[in-house]
Amino acid sequence: MAEVFNEYFATVFTKEVRGCIPDVLTDSDGIELNDIHVTEDIIQKKLRRIRMDKAPGVDELVPRFLAALSDEISVPLNIIYNRLLREGVVPKDWRDANVSPICKSGS
Repeated sequence: MAEVFNEYFATVFTKEVRGCIPDVLTDSDGIELNDIHVTEDIIQKKLRRIRMDKAPGVDELVPRFLAALSDEISVPLNIIYNRLLREGVVPKDWRDANVSPICKSGS
């Protein structure tokens, strides 16, 4: 069952756009993805507020690790995020996810 979910989500979220940013990423004010600038301060604040009860992602990095190293990893993450925003691409590895369906009561 999990494989079926994975295959479906992989087909929905991994379509590549080459050469331009798709219109869906442009809002009505004309602000595009490459107009966004991420700062080290923003990254540090987000990492410090990360929920510790969340499971690690595909990279197996636990939230406590990311929060503890927020000052050290904010510089390289800042460079990476801003370059990706400027170029309008998402690395293939970042498109992977662990999908776990949760059964709930009822039909």
